Amino acid sequence: TRAEASQNARVAMERISTEIRQTRMIYVADTREYYFWTDRNRDMVEDTDEQIRYLWSGTPGDTLTRTRGTGATESIAEYVQNFQIEYRDQGNIILSTPVGTQTLRDTIRLTTINLTIKKDDRIIEMRVSLYPRNI
Repeated sequence: TRAEASQNARVAMERISTEIRQTRMIYVADTREYYFWTDRNRDMVEDTDEQIRYLWSGTPGDTLTRTRGTGATESIAEYVQNFQIEYRDQGNIILSTPVGTQTLRDTIRLTTINLTIKKDDRIIEMRVSLYPRNI
């Protein structure tokens, strides 16, 4: 149903948004992948279970996944038609992906996520722009 597809997209975007705002360091910044460290316990130590990866294959209909540390990969959104991430620096300039070096990744100040979910004939599009607080 439309409500199910909408709920699926909303929950995924809320979770992604919450965690990206807490980013301390970015390991991979690509169009369909965001791999980063969020210091959940605020001890400034990069614990493995504080490393999070969001990844989409790029194949319409595949799931958007989340992996925390070395744990199991979980599906956080189904029926994904598009998942794209855009990165901007402090001058609001779009960075080419993948953002290849740590020096360049350290300049990321704005992350914009586009998520499109299609279930049956229902299409839900969501977009959010986030400023990671801890970079």
